[in-house]
Amino acid sequence: MPQLVTLEGTEFHFNVAAVTAVADSDADTGEGVTTVYGLAAGRLRISTSPGKFLQSVHAADAFVELTRLDDSRVWINAPAVAVIHSPEGEEDSTGANCVIPLGGTRFAVKESLDEVRRLLNAHGASL
Repeated sequence: MPQLVTLEGTEFHFNVAAVTAVADSDADTGEGVTTVYGLAAGRLRISTSPGKFLQSVHAADAFVELTRLDDSRVWINAPAVAVIHSPEGEEDSTGANCVIPLGGTRFAVKESLDEVRRLLNAHGASL
C-alpha cells in the first residue's frame, strides 16, 4: 500500500484512487512545496516533487498536468473527475478558462474547457 510522510511528520497509508490532485506549490501561501489533495480534509505538504511522488505510487499515467492561474502546475487524477465547467460569476474575472470541482476543492486552470476535457479523457475520465 502506498504511503507518504508530510513535512510535519505525519505518516499516511492510502489507496492511490483517493488522491485527487498533486500540485507543485501551496495555493494559499504560494510556497513552492508539493501539495497532495484528497487524503485529508486539508492538503498535505510533502518533500518529494509531484512527478516523483506520482511515479512512486504508480499513478503518473492517470494524472493530467495543468496550469493554475498563478502559473504553478497541478496534476489532476483524471478518473476521479466527474464534471468540468467554464468559469462562472466571479471566476470569469480571474483568467480561468476551465474549472474542475474535485474533492471539495475547485481547481481553476488556464487551459481551455475543450483541451482539459480531451486531456482528462485521454487519461481515464469519461467526460
